[in-house]
This record gives sequence, structure tokens and C-alpha cells, in this order.
Amino acid sequence: MPNISNDKSLENNLLAIFKASLFSAAAIIFIYALTFKAGLSNDHQRWSEFGAFIGGTVGPLISFFAFFALLLTIILQNKAIRISKEELGLTREELTLTREELAKTSASAESQARHFITEAKINDIVESINQIERTITSKRNYTLPIFDDRQNEPQPVALECFLGKDMERVSHLSSGERDLINDPNLRPEEIGDLFKVLFDQLMLLQNIPEATNRYRVLMHRNLETFFLLAQVAALPFDWTSPLDEESKSWIKVYEKNLRSYKSRNKQKRAE
Repeated sequence: MPNISNDKSLENNLLAIFKASLFSAAAIIFIYALTFKAGLSNDHQRWSEFGAFIGGTVGPLISFFAFFALLLTIILQNKAIRISKEELGLTREELTLTREELAKTSASAESQARHFITEAKINDIVESINQIERTITSKRNYTLPIFDDRQNEPQPVALECFLGKDMERVSHLSSGERDLINDPNLRPEEIGDLFKVLFDQLMLLQNIPEATNRYRVLMHRNLETFFLLAQVAALPFDWTSPLDEESKSWIKVYEKNLRSYKSRNKQKRAE
């Protein structure tokens, strides 16, 4: 738009100069005719005088207007060049801003993509944990070889006792010899493997910063069961070392409660 406006202005100014030149030339000729009362003639001397007059008056005037027109053209061209440079500078700034916006958009898109990938991974792990928990619940009638202090003999104890977090009953139990127990539902290896898979999935969740809250909920939901199974040597893996500090503090609470139950058990047996 500025270039179009400048071109129009230059055209109007040059036209005005051209008209002024014609008007000035006509005015000088008219003044000459009125002053010297001279018309058309075959006298070469008069034409020579007329030419000298016109050359001495109209010529310089026309040259002045031509010089002014040239000067005006140069000024307007310089102005147009300056405006073009300013527009070019603005265009460069816009391109810089556009690149910055594109970079921000790209970074945001990458961040969203990472978020979706992480969220999908978390959801997969959580679904796996839920599925394993359902499988464990379906095996609640499977038994473990246990030695019962109250009956002073080994016997099978159902997994349901540990899933129900019956600490009072577990306080009477310890690991027993499998060979001394005859029970078709005895499945210590399968139970141990299921809880190993469950624990591994929980550890995967623990290592994802975005899944901290879900890890805490799911770990706390299973932590006491892990603890009770460990009391009868039913977990064939190191499950305490990888735990977070909060879970370890809960383990101390469970240990304190279990010691309290066992102390009461001894008092009852002593009576």
C-alpha cells in the first residue's frame, strides 16, 4: 500500500510540474506577443529575436521545472526505498516471531506427545496390576504350608487369610514343611510367582514420576499382604529394599502391631 500511494503522489506531482511548465511557457509567449506586438512573419530576423527571447526565458524555466521534477523523483524514490527497508525489517521481525512461535508450538506438541506416551504407559501398568490382583483373588483358596503355634503342628492355610489382612491369626503362624502337609490346594510356588509379578509391576510404577499418587494408592493397598506373606516365608524375593520411604515406615508400623499380637499370644499361653 505505501508503494502504491508513493507512485500516485509522484504521478500527481510530475503532472502538476508539467502543467506549471506549460502555463509558464504560454504566459511568457503571451507576454512577448503583447509587449512587442509581433505576429507571424516571414522575417527571419524576427524569428531569430523570438527564438532568442524564448531560449533565454522559457528554456531556463523549463530546465528549472525539469530539475525540480528530477529532484522530487529522487526524494520520493529515497522515501520509497526507506519505507521498503522498514517493511523488510518488520517482515524479518515477523519471521523471527513466527519461528519462535513455531518453536514453542513444536515444544508444546513434543511435551504433549511425551505426556500421552507416559500416560498410556501408566495406564497399561495400572491395568496389569488390577488384572494380577483379580487373578490373585481368584486363587484365594490356594494354600500355603504353615506351622500353627496354637495347634503346634503344620497345616495348610488359605491365601484368603493373608488377603484379608488377618494379623491376629498370622501372629500365630510361621513357615512350615510342605512335605508334612497333604493338601491338593497347596500352591506355595504359584502364590510366590503371582506376588513377584505384582511387585515388579508396582516397582515399574514407582519409577515414573507422573505416577506417584497412583503408585502410593496401589502399593498401600497391597503392602500389608506382602508383609504378612513374608512372615511365613511365602515371598521368594527381596521385596523390602526397593520400597520407598513411606512404605518402609508402614512396614515398621506393621512390625510393631505384629509384635504386640505375639506378645499377647505368649501371655495367653503362659496363663
